[in-house]
Amino acid sequence: MGKRRRTTGRRRSKTRTRRTRALLGVVAGLLVLTAGGAALLGGGEGSGRTVASDADQLEVGRQVYAENCAACHGPNGEGQQGAVPAGQAPAPPHDPTGHTWHHPDAQLFQIVKFGGTMGMPAYKDTLTDDEIWAVLDYIKTFWTPEQREFQAQR
Repeated sequence: MGKRRRTTGRRRSKTRTRRTRALLGVVAGLLVLTAGGAALLGGGEGSGRTVASDADQLEVGRQVYAENCAACHGPNGEGQQGAVPAGQAPAPPHDPTGHTWHHPDAQLFQIVKFGGTMGMPAYKDTLTDDEIWAVLDYIKTFWTPEQREFQAQR
C-alpha cells in the first residue's frame, strides 16, 4: 500500500476555515434572498396586493399581457398548448385551473422580472416594474374571488 500523507492540524484548520467561510457566504446569500429579497425585488410594497381597481392599471396589464405573455400562456391564461421545445416545460396556465394564485406577489414579480425555470424568459430589460405589477394585476382577473383572497394572504 502507498504511504498516506499526514496533514498537519494547521492545514486542516485552513481548509475548515475556507469551507466554513464558503458555507457562511452561501447561508448569508440565502438569507438575503429570502428575508430581504422581496423588498429588493419590488415585492415589499406589493405584498398582499389584490386586483387593482384602477381601470387604467388593468388596461396597461391587459396590453402588456397580450404583447408579452399570451403567446405562451394563452390569451385567456389557459397555458401553453401543443408542442414545447426540448428542455422546456409548457408555460403554465394563469387561469383558475393553474397554480399561479398559490404564489405570493413577490415571487411572481421575481419570476417575471428575472425569469423562471424551464424556459420562462426574464423581462427585466423589456418591462418596467410598473408594467410587471400591472400584468400581475391583470392575471388576477382570471381567478375566482376565493383564489384572489387566498393569494392576497400569501
